[in-house]
Amino acid sequence: MNRSLKLALFCGGFPLVAGVTIFLLWWATGSEWLMLAGIWNIIVGLALFAVGLVSLIFSCSLQLFRSDLPRPRAGVQSLALLLLLANFPAALGIWVAVIAIVRGETRYVVAVHNGAPQPLVNCRVTGAGCMVSFGDVPPGGRVERSFHIQQRGNLELQASLAGTAISQLVEDDVDSESEGAAGVGVGPDGKVVVSLNHD
Repeated sequence: MNRSLKLALFCGGFPLVAGVTIFLLWWATGSEWLMLAGIWNIIVGLALFAVGLVSLIFSCSLQLFRSDLPRPRAGVQSLALLLLLANFPAALGIWVAVIAIVRGETRYVVAVHNGAPQPLVNCRVTGAGCMVSFGDVPPGGRVERSFHIQQRGNLELQASLAGTAISQLVEDDVDSESEGAAGVGVGPDGKVVVSLNHD
């Protein structure tokens, strides 16, 4: 195996292994410096891709013009190319996973408890780019939903109790970075009480 092919294998394999390792360590520890390391790995990985691609082309060219050199197996060259190209979907997959994890950590939770003798019909929380359905909450029932706030705005509970429409502000001025929990209790008289928890 010539040096150019070895270099191509390294340029494809190193950023791939490093990126997966950095992601797994960040997922396990949550260390912020690992996010910076991941960004640098992408930058270095792009440079290594260019170097690796040139090295692979040079290695293949040697086979055409230097019959005196030992010929590497085609499978090794294919592996080098595969490793180089695999960095792009791997980086995209890790990026999507990081966004999903970060968004999951900033979820907002609303729990609705119906203390009235009638069911809460078509109970839902709307606003801030959200429309979260709780369905019909039976008397004495409790339903909890978690969701990610999409944009800045107010969260409002809407439902119907014994034919009367209920509309109650859950929290005002929330945005996509907001997280916490809200408990919404409906009393026997239909009065709605909201308690917030942002610990």
